Amino acid sequence: MLKKILIGLVGVIVLALVVAMLMPGSMQVERSVVIAASKDRVYAELNSYRTFNDWSPWADLDPNATYTFEGPVSGVGARMTWLGNKDVGSGHQEIVASTPDRIDVRLEFTGMGGGDSYFLFQEVEGGTEVVWGFYSEHGLNPINRAMGPVASKFVGRDYERGLENLKAFIEGQP
Repeated sequence: MLKKILIGLVGVIVLALVVAMLMPGSMQVERSVVIAASKDRVYAELNSYRTFNDWSPWADLDPNATYTFEGPVSGVGARMTWLGNKDVGSGHQEIVASTPDRIDVRLEFTGMGGGDSYFLFQEVEGGTEVVWGFYSEHGLNPINRAMGPVASKFVGRDYERGLENLKAFIEGQP
């Protein structure tokens, strides 16, 4: 009886690994919004972390989280480190490339790996279209592959909320 249980358990584990390995090896999420402001204004806001928590979709999840800033105030090398509760975790993000049309960010989540985030800017009728994206490679990690579609849904929802917050924040400024 014990032998049959062990064989069944091994079979379930092997099946789960096979299914996980059939999942996508990467994750990409993009959301966008049009903000009634100039491209220069939107770019300046996102090229620094100093007001990030004024519009971040995660700021309200832990009002006691601590944030530290390193490097320049804006542009390449600007870095924000956070330490929060289980809802926001801990890690850092750093601007690794910055032009008036695009900002690239490297994210590292403590104990969970990282990914690349970016903002794209384009002048459109009514203001500036901002695209907020995230990309992560899962490699051969079956857990990350299996969780990718779920994570994509949550990241997308958070990015939508963050962009709406950013729109309200920028449009509410004089």
